[in-house]
Amino acid sequence: MSLAAQALCEAAFAHATAARTAHRVLAHPDFRDDAWAVLTARYVQAYVDHCHGRGGRARSRARRALALLDSTAPEPLGAQALRVLVTDIDAGRPHEPRPTALLSCAAAAPGGTPVDSAPATTGV
Repeated sequence: MSLAAQALCEAAFAHATAARTAHRVLAHPDFRDDAWAVLTARYVQAYVDHCHGRGGRARSRARRALALLDSTAPEPLGAQALRVLVTDIDAGRPHEPRPTALLSCAAAAPGGTPVDSAPATTGV
């Protein structure tokens, strides 16, 4: 999972590095059954394609990732980030990565608090 989170963070400032990291996630056998890692890596790939003017490829990647979701399971939070990306591509708008939507589902452990709703901490 940490490689997928790394790819997501890299997407904001290092597109080529993020794309390589996302590819490593998708190619690594240990991640194939990790739905969050796969969804996040596919989001990163689509986002990087969109940023580089490859809207058709980005749209295809995002839609394919959404189509691969298990319809019998609750929808992961990251699916909304993919839908927003597709909407931005279709509208010709730039897209800002949405790490909170994707990271909050990874940070929410049973009985834990998702990142989105975690209270702010203050330094001393």
